[in-house]
Amino acid sequence: MGAVNIIEQSLKSSRAISATAYDRAISNKSSSGIGSALTPSFGNVLSDWQNQSRYRDKYSLFSGWLYSAIDAHGHKAASQPIQVAKRKGKSKNQKPGIRKSMTISISEKSTKNELELIEDHPILDALHNPNPIQGRWQFIYSFIANLCLTGWAYVVKDEDEHGNLQFYSLPTTWIKPDHTNGPFSRFKIGDPNKPESKDDEEFLDRSQVGFAHLPNPADPRTAYAPASAQMPAIRINDHIQTGRERFFRAGVFPSVIVTMGRDPHPEVPGGIRPRLSDSQRRQVNTMIKRTMGGVANYGNPAIVDGMIESIERLSMTDNEMGWEKSEESVKKSILSAFCVNSFILGETMNVGGYAQATIIKQLFYDRVNSYLDLFSGVLTNLVNQIPGYKDLLVWLEKCEAVDKVQRNQMIKFARGNNDISQNEIRELLGLAPDEDMNQSVIGKSNVNAIVKLLEDVGHGLIENTQAIAMLKGLGLPTDMAVEMAGPKVEKPVPSQQPPQLQQGQEVVEENDKKPPKEDTVNDAEKTLRESIAELRRVQKVDPNAKAALITDMISGWRK
Repeated sequence: MGAVNIIEQSLKSSRAISATAYDRAISNKSSSGIGSALTPSFGNVLSDWQNQSRYRDKYSLFSGWLYSAIDAHGHKAASQPIQVAKRKGKSKNQKPGIRKSMTISISEKSTKNELELIEDHPILDALHNPNPIQGRWQFIYSFIANLCLTGWAYVVKDEDEHGNLQFYSLPTTWIKPDHTNGPFSRFKIGDPNKPESKDDEEFLDRSQVGFAHLPNPADPRTAYAPASAQMPAIRINDHIQTGRERFFRAGVFPSVIVTMGRDPHPEVPGGIRPRLSDSQRRQVNTMIKRTMGGVANYGNPAIVDGMIESIERLSMTDNEMGWEKSEESVKKSILSAFCVNSFILGETMNVGGYAQATIIKQLFYDRVNSYLDLFSGVLTNLVNQIPGYKDLLVWLEKCEAVDKVQRNQMIKFARGNNDISQNEIRELLGLAPDEDMNQSVIGKSNVNAIVKLLEDVGHGLIENTQAIAMLKGLGLPTDMAVEMAGPKVEKPVPSQQPPQLQQGQEVVEENDKKPPKEDTVNDAEKTLRESIAELRRVQKVDPNAKAALITDMISGWRK
């Protein structure tokens, strides 16, 4: 049985159990009230994706340090530029069926020549203005916040009345997956604060809704958000903030208690404490503030006499309340779930210079990049289902931490080796380009090499074209290199001189150097063979006639 069938069978089983539990709850409610229906067994049979109340609870806790951690992710992710490109073909090193991470910088993709970047496209226009409610920044921020809070993030694709594309990032509580025809086959969209009747329900198919989730190892049908990992600490932080608010709103906070002295009375041994009127209370309060209030009187003793019997502290200090210690431990627990250091939140810390700060930022950026990769995958899948947009890739540029000291050293080293030009340095500094670049290429380290090169050109040791190429290699513009090297000098073609003759050597004409004709060679060979045969025949008949015959042959050959 395949994995899809296993999931489908599990979903059918869950739906059957849920329906049985629901019928049982209705029956219990009618017989013994709602309290008996909420039994532990009933609560355990519902899946997490059906329990919308859990998600609403997490949205209600989006405050305090939880807000600070998620806000840091949302701000950084929403500030990254959106890119759209067209696939040009598969990479030679890429195996079929394997897609690389889309949060790759433009330089890497351009160098590998895998994508054709598109600067003007309807998809870019739609993503920069996704819908009438959310701009680009709010759209990306909402996606990241939903993912961190609930573990789910949904994007809905729609069109306005003019046929323009629209994208919405909706809360998890607004989306209810329907697994009737398969896992996540369709989705019901609606505001939970405005419930609709069964007749008004509308469903969107899979091509209109894209989603990403952070996996739960215990159940592939559910998600597990970073907020879920530290939910006890998040609740404690909420109680601390709520307790502080109530303490300061409803509490009575006089710093000290001033006890008035007793007046002597003959019938009361201890005397009678006077009852002050409102005006007398204000007079005493003003007198105490004038004589003992303010920073100037900090640490001075309070003097008691017959009028003031004692002064006692009433309110507890911050150390006695214990807020700082408990909040610090809760803060570390929450921030650790999101890989956020207090330095990222802007707190002043001694992190050991740019090197340590870069490490802290990069650890945080790695987590943000993983969320950006999920967001890029959702957008790409939605866009590819639009006719004519199948080969498009949509992604957000990844975040990279930069050590400023190391970066400046690398730029200085690269400039010293002429690996980058003067205008590239000026671009990094935000300055306008130097069109002729004379100040950079003529002077300092290059001037001696240029002078020596021009001397070699003047002595004819280096050709004009070679000098121009070398000057361009030193960084000179082409026009300047041509002007300094001078016009091209054509070398005279040497005339052909007749070869010198040695003493007694005759000039051989061209006609005399011609090889003999083939017919002449064949005739001489035939004559020689016939003469040798005649010589052998005569020698056998008359040996004395041999000398005369040889003489005649030599005479014939000479002719």
